[in-house]
Amino acid sequence: MGDREPYTGNSMAGVDGKSRVGVPAHLRHALEKNGDGRVLSIALHPRDRCLIAFDSGWNRAMVARLREDEAADRASGGVFDRANTNRLAYGALEEVAYDANGRFILPGFFKHEAGIGQHALFIGTGDVFEIWDPSTLIAEPGVDPRLKRLAQYHLDNPRGGKKGGE
Repeated sequence: MGDREPYTGNSMAGVDGKSRVGVPAHLRHALEKNGDGRVLSIALHPRDRCLIAFDSGWNRAMVARLREDEAADRASGGVFDRANTNRLAYGALEEVAYDANGRFILPGFFKHEAGIGQHALFIGTGDVFEIWDPSTLIAEPGVDPRLKRLAQYHLDNPRGGKKGGE
């Protein structure tokens, strides 16, 4: 997995009335290098009120990682909860197609759970990227203050600081 393109950077995009949003170009480049076709997987973040998104290659790596976690847990005498682990890893995940411009429809349950409204803030985190409602990120306890300032900047400058038709 060392030849994977990391998900880096940040960008904000509008979410329209039909829940359509576009994956920023820099993240789309990594999605297409790492995955198979124009498909991304979306899941709930394991701790924060946001979504994680990733390519099919990472999805396959996750399967291997779950098997390793199970083996390690059993070897140490622990009780691995395969049913709930698999439900969350596979059942609480949705694969969505995106078009040539990166536009896709945010699945309703995931959009609701993450509190995403009119804006989606994309943040690269290496192996995956997160999708936040910027106001939710600002209010989230435990998030680094610098990321909160980044989210506020995007809210204050929704066009990236560009004016008019620039």
